[in-house]
Amino acid sequence: MPVLLKIQDGPTSAPWLSAAVVPGTLQVSTQAFTPAGASLTKGQSYDFRIEVTNDGNQETTPPAGAGPTGPFVAPALTTGTATGLSPSGTSQIQLTGPVGLRQVALQTAAGGPLRAYDCENRTIGWGYSSDGRYLVISWLSTGLIAVEFKVVACEAIGSGAGALAAGTEVYSTSFTPTGGWAQHASAGHGFFPGNNQLFITWTELINVAFRVVDLRPAVANRVRIDKTVSQRQFGQVRMSPSGDLLVLIGQPASSGFSAEDVDLYDTSTGQIFPARHRGMAVGTPSVSAPPVTLNQVRPAGFEAIRLEGSSLGAGALIDSPTISPPAVAVHLWVDSTTTVLNPTTARHYPGGMALTTAAPSAFIDRIGPTGTTAGKRLAFVDANWLAVAPPPGAHFCAIAEAFTTAGTTPSDPQQRPATGLLDASLRQIAQRNLVVV
Repeated sequence: MPVLLKIQDGPTSAPWLSAAVVPGTLQVSTQAFTPAGASLTKGQSYDFRIEVTNDGNQETTPPAGAGPTGPFVAPALTTGTATGLSPSGTSQIQLTGPVGLRQVALQTAAGGPLRAYDCENRTIGWGYSSDGRYLVISWLSTGLIAVEFKVVACEAIGSGAGALAAGTEVYSTSFTPTGGWAQHASAGHGFFPGNNQLFITWTELINVAFRVVDLRPAVANRVRIDKTVSQRQFGQVRMSPSGDLLVLIGQPASSGFSAEDVDLYDTSTGQIFPARHRGMAVGTPSVSAPPVTLNQVRPAGFEAIRLEGSSLGAGALIDSPTISPPAVAVHLWVDSTTTVLNPTTARHYPGGMALTTAAPSAFIDRIGPTGTTAGKRLAFVDANWLAVAPPPGAHFCAIAEAFTTAGTTPSDPQQRPATGLLDASLRQIAQRNLVVV
C-alpha cells in the first residue's frame, strides 16, 4: 500500500467541518497556536493549523539535504615564498634570472621544466591552491598599469578528453585596477572550497569588479561570474561550504558608508540569487554594522541558509540555491463562494493571491507509518486571513491540499481528483466551512 493522505469532512449533519483545518492565531517565533473556535469575528485576521494524515504503510520521502553544512568561509588565499614545493609535493617554484629580467619557473618536484614566465622584475605575487593542483601568478605589466594574472595546472588533473596536463595554462587574463598593483593586492583573489573555482577582485575608479573562474577540466566557459558593482566596497567575501554560493557583503556603515546589501550569487549559473524564505521573496538583505555570519543548515523544506546580523532579523532563514523539495508541501486555499475549489475566487496563502501556486503554505519533512513520524503531522500557516462577512447565501471555505511522494493516492472517495483547480499535482486533504459572525 502506498502513501495515503486523507480528507476529514466531518459528519453528514455538519458538512465541510473538518478537524484537520483549524483557524486561530499563530505565534510565528514559537509556533504556538491558539484555536479560534467554531465561529470567527468579522474584521479579525486568522492563521491556520492543518493536520496531514498518512494512512498508508510507506513513509513520505524526506528532503535529500543540500550538501555540506556549516559556516560560510572566506576565500582561501594563496601564499608563497621565494622558492618551495607545492602542498602536494608534485611541483616546485624557482625564481631565476638577473635583475631586470626576473623569471618565475614552475618545475616538477625533480626540477624538470613545466612552465616559465618572464615578469621583468615587476612586483610578483604567486601561490598554490591548498591542494597543490593549481598555481596562481600575477605581476605588473611593462607599463606599470595592467596586472597580468595566470593560473597553471601543477600536475595532471582529470582524465580523458579535456584533461589538464601538468604545466597547462588553465586561465589567463589582465585587468587595470585604478591603483595599480596595490589595488589588486588589497582586493585579491582566493580559492573556493574544493579548489575548483577561483575568486578575483580589483577596484575600478569608484567601482569594484569581481570574477569567478571555473578551473575544472573540460569547461568551455571558465568565467562563471563577471560583475562590476558601482560605488561600494566589499566588507566581506564568503562562500558556502560546498562552494555553490558566493556572498558579497558591503562595506558597513561604521566605516563611513551607508548600509550595504548582502548579495548572493549562484556560482553554477553566475546569476544573482534572490533571497527567499520558504519560496517567498524577502527582498535583498542589508547590513549596517558587522558582523554578518551565514551558516548552511540542513533544510526543512526549502530553508537551508541562516543569516545573523542582517536586516532580515536574528536567525533569519533563506532558501538554498540547491532546493531540496519537502516530503509534504501543504497548500492552503480560501474560497469565497459555495462552489468549492473555484479557480477564480479561491485564494492561496500566504499572500492571498488568486490564481497562483507560487509557493507552498507550509512544509512537513516526513510522515511515516511507524516511529516518531507515524500517523499524522501538523503544519502551521501564517495566513493573516481577514474574516469578512460573506454575502447572503454564501460562505467561506478553507481548503488544504498537499503533494508528496510520487505515487501518493487519495484514501477517501470524497477527496477531489488531481484536476480542477490550479495545480493538477495537488491532492485535497481537508476542508472546513468558515463561519463569520
